[in-house]
Amino acid sequence: QPLEELPQPLEELPQPLEELPHPLALPASHYAQLHHSIRGYVLIRDAIDVASLKRYFAQIVSRSTSSRDGPDPDGPIRGEKTRHQRTIPVYLAEPLIVMGMKAVLNAGLLGDRDLVEVKLLVSDPVEDEEEGIQEPHTDGRLDDAVYNRASCQYDEASMMLSGVLAIEPAGSEIYFYSNGPSGTRTKVHVPRGCLALFRGDTWHAGAGYRQTNRRAHFYFTARTHRREHNSTYG
Repeated sequence: QPLEELPQPLEELPQPLEELPHPLALPASHYAQLHHSIRGYVLIRDAIDVASLKRYFAQIVSRSTSSRDGPDPDGPIRGEKTRHQRTIPVYLAEPLIVMGMKAVLNAGLLGDRDLVEVKLLVSDPVEDEEEGIQEPHTDGRLDDAVYNRASCQYDEASMMLSGVLAIEPAGSEIYFYSNGPSGTRTKVHVPRGCLALFRGDTWHAGAGYRQTNRRAHFYFTARTHRREHNSTYG
């Protein structure tokens, strides 16, 4: 083939890979805040329709009180006096699960997670909100390689995600710690209908409340990394 007929070089090189948008970043800030910053959490606003919450709120509160044994037993949370967890009846939990999964999917953060579990968390009122703050902990095991960025098993698509959905009219609050339990503590207000979503290795703690506070606690897991029931790490 004559040289003059060879393909000519491109005048413009393709866009560098690092400048291309991340395929899962929808919106980009959500994915970056959750996985590529020291925050390890993101606030998904209007995750669940407030009108739907108003319809379910009274039933969730009044009927999520059955005492049972099992992997996540109802009643006081181990080692705590002012926090309790309750089982939400299936017919009330399913709408929450569907709406919660849809919110995480729409935020581009569902990944390979195919199982959603939800519990009702209840905090009794305390006089001193500071003394009512929970001990900082993680919901996932920190020695699990799925959270280790240096490991070939690190996987943002399958690591466990936890979520706190505010269902009270006044919302709920949660503390997040950057760089471990001794790091900077940030108090995040979660408005009603919004979901605070965080990685299993994110250090966090429940707030203290002057009035009874109830919220839904979600666990989003993939088949390859199911959570250990009734366990937190700190």
